[in-house]
Amino acid sequence: MIIQKSFKYRLYPTPPQAAQFRQLGGNARFVYNHLLELSTQQYEKNEEFILGFSLDKQLVNMKKEFPFLKLSYSQSLQAASQNLARAFLNKFKNRTAEFPQAKKKNYNDSFTYKQNWTLGRHSIVLPKVGRIRLVKHRPVKGRCKTVTISQDGDQWFASVLCEVEIPDPQPEFREEDFVGVDVGIKSFAVLSDGSVVENPKFLRKGKKKICRAQRRLSRKVKGSKNRAKARLRVARAHRKVRRQREDFQHKVSSRMIAKYSGIALETLNIRGMMKNHKRAGAIADCAWGGFARFLEYKGRWAGKPVVRLSQWYPSTQTCSVCGERQTMLLRDRVYICPACGLGLDRDMNASLNIRGEGLWLWLESRPEYLPVDDGDGGLSTLRPVACGEVGVPTSVKQEKDTRTCLGRLAPVRASGEAAGL
Repeated sequence: MIIQKSFKYRLYPTPPQAAQFRQLGGNARFVYNHLLELSTQQYEKNEEFILGFSLDKQLVNMKKEFPFLKLSYSQSLQAASQNLARAFLNKFKNRTAEFPQAKKKNYNDSFTYKQNWTLGRHSIVLPKVGRIRLVKHRPVKGRCKTVTISQDGDQWFASVLCEVEIPDPQPEFREEDFVGVDVGIKSFAVLSDGSVVENPKFLRKGKKKICRAQRRLSRKVKGSKNRAKARLRVARAHRKVRRQREDFQHKVSSRMIAKYSGIALETLNIRGMMKNHKRAGAIADCAWGGFARFLEYKGRWAGKPVVRLSQWYPSTQTCSVCGERQTMLLRDRVYICPACGLGLDRDMNASLNIRGEGLWLWLESRPEYLPVDDGDGGLSTLRPVACGEVGVPTSVKQEKDTRTCLGRLAPVRASGEAAGL
């Protein structure tokens, strides 16, 4: 199996090289914003956006109109236009993103080289820039494709994208090792096997330093050198919190993928939740979207399923034993079922529901792992269905909504009793 993997290295450019980096990053940002404006104007006239290769064709006229673009390598400008084309594709065809927005001038510019660059042992050679000192803290694996130079405050990095061939994963699926994960603010994650991952709350710990830096920034005169220095201090404070959070989530996601044979996650409307100004900071500090992304690609590399539930699945409101539903307020921390009398922590109850629903969804997508009749009216342990073997009774799918969510599939027996696996 061939995967795409990025190797990120710290760059140490000289002051003239850093100034050239800022120029090249600004050119790429200008191309993106200008093409976005042209495409929007075209839509206002003819109700048709400039898409695909038509964006690249605009670069010829732009170089004549704006001579400073000739300072950039041609493929870097093409990469900027292709990024905009991909943004339009994600908006109109894939329906996975919002309408692209103009890029702001800040300390996070980037530009990409696709060819004619060379990665050495302690340096990298880039077209129109030359040789830049680099700390190669780990070797590159696979076939190098592109390199992206990015700015993070006062630091520069080179991200080398490679195609790496790894052995095809052949994991053995075990139902008992399939886990449901309920993410939250009080606890970062509650797992259906009883494990709890505490929320480190890095933003709360670093908030004092960030607030002090932002207050000092607000007192500086706009356009002054002291204001530029203060902006860098704010960027450094935020960068430390962001790196702590990413390091924590990478470690947690790697441990979960290595330990469990499958993971079920709920899909949250994070953008809608962020509109609550009282909890927006705490929600942003959790970064649930990034954590889910880490789990998905690491699970894909390991060949382990990571199932995303529907946004409207009522995991918190449903009883994990009998399936009874009731309204739960945020202050209700214990789920007490009025039907069966279950008393359980609300997050644990939700993780059990997520596990049951996620396991069922994955089994429906993989019919070879569906349970088979054991001959006594029940269901045997999960195993692949052999060629020519009789599959699942129709009652299993017909009674889908009657299953419980204690981490098992529980179709209703003909006698009316629940049969778990």
